[in-house]
Parts: sequence; structure tokens; C-alpha cells
Amino acid sequence: MSAIDRADGEFLEDLDIYVSSFLA
Repeated sequence: MSAIDRADGEFLEDLDIYVSSFLA
């Protein structure tokens, strides 16, 4: 896994957490 892939995965994870908390 490259650094870019890891950063993108962390971004998507944070985005998912944000969306989940926003919709909760």
C-alpha cells in the first residue's frame, strides 16, 4: 500500500465517520 493509498483510505474513513455522525 502506497502512502497516497493510505492517506486516501484515512480520508474516506474520516468522511464516513463524519457522515455517519451527521446523519445519526
